[in-house]
Amino acid sequence: MIERQAQTMAYDMMRQHNLYGWRLRFSSMKRTLGLCSYGKKEIALSRLYVSTGTEKEIEQTLLHEIAHALVGPRVKAHGYEWKRMARSIGVINPKSTTKTNETFNDVVRTIRAARTENYVINCPNCGIIGKAQRMGKRMRYGQYGCRKCGKTGLQWTRA
Repeated sequence: MIERQAQTMAYDMMRQHNLYGWRLRFSSMKRTLGLCSYGKKEIALSRLYVSTGTEKEIEQTLLHEIAHALVGPRVKAHGYEWKRMARSIGVINPKSTTKTNETFNDVVRTIRAARTENYVINCPNCGIIGKAQRMGKRMRYGQYGCRKCGKTGLQWTRA
């Protein structure tokens, strides 16, 4: 599906369920198909998912996120009240849909397999060696500890 089609579908569905003031955002998420940010009044869809999913799958994901928006932040994310709302607006299987979209999962597996590890991590205390794709802020400032011994001061080198 094309992003423009998904966008049109999303705004039509939001209007249908009286979610005025809400917006749609396309994101680079690779583990999540969709996300409802109640505070921002925003529903996010994975660009990767939109490009690999069928129209029916994307419609179900949008309905799933709209159900989150309708029940609000005080209701348990996938609890009884949320499921009742999800079913009432047309969600066929009100559970996490990541497991059902094999095309999306295959694409994510391919991306992960092609990913290169840019850093080698060495713990001078216990000698454990690890790898990482990127170095976050905590790592740059030496605040990240070894998973085995817990000591900080890991040594990061470019692979």
